[in-house]
Amino acid sequence: MHRPSRARRRARPAGYVVVALALALLGAGHAAQAQPRAADPKPAADPKHKAARLVDEGVAHFNAGRHDTALAWFRAAYEVYPSPKIHLNIGEALRKLGRHAAAAEAYDRFLVETAGAPEVKSERRRRAELALGELIRRLGRLLLPALPPGATVTVDDEPRRPRPGRPLYVAPGAHRVGAAAPGHVAATVTVEAAADEERPVPLVLARVAPRPPAVAPPPPRPLRWTWVGAGATGGLAAGGIVMAVRGGAAGGERDATIGKALLISAGATALGTVLIYYLLERPRRLEPR
Repeated sequence: MHRPSRARRRARPAGYVVVALALALLGAGHAAQAQPRAADPKPAADPKHKAARLVDEGVAHFNAGRHDTALAWFRAAYEVYPSPKIHLNIGEALRKLGRHAAAAEAYDRFLVETAGAPEVKSERRRRAELALGELIRRLGRLLLPALPPGATVTVDDEPRRPRPGRPLYVAPGAHRVGAAAPGHVAATVTVEAAADEERPVPLVLARVAPRPPAVAPPPPRPLRWTWVGAGATGGLAAGGIVMAVRGGAAGGERDATIGKALLISAGATALGTVLIYYLLERPRRLEPR
């Protein structure tokens, strides 16, 4: 009888172990696939989570010195989830780009809108306060008066979004400040801004004067029948006199008869005119106006 060698007898248990391990791993894989996947506590559709990822991308660009790209990422994050804490990132990028007025606006908004927020670390607020204080010494501040609801404001033809009680930060020098509101006359003034000073803006929006009511045209002047009657009377009387004189001078009965008829008609017309005046036109003249 042939007996296997000792080495072959030792190899069989090892082979069995490898096969057993492979089967165990395969079974574990099927079991894992059968297990339902746990829900992601922060799915990609969550605006806050998405904004956080955009901020992280912006920070990476900021640290690499690509400040304009970082600003775009920070603003995209604010559009997705308008957290006031992102104003600090926006302000830092704007300051690196030399846009000091816009940076001061961002720092100011961060400090005002996160006041009393326990999740904002004091170190971040201190950093914003120091940056804003440094920029204020370089910039002028324009304080707008109370404006009507829906008013829009421009500084040097650029739209701005003023906040109640907060100044507009501008570079020192002359600036054209304009405002418009529904139902008001638009106004523009020029203000000289000085570094580290606050200047009130004498901007007044007057209400649009209401249009006067439409006036109906006067009615057509009524026909004065007295004048018509007077004219007819005069004409008939003149014709009657002429015919009567002519008939008397020539001895023509026909002309004399026509003249008498015309004179009688003139008298009747005159009487009718007098009646029209007293019955129709005189009462109209006596009416109060």
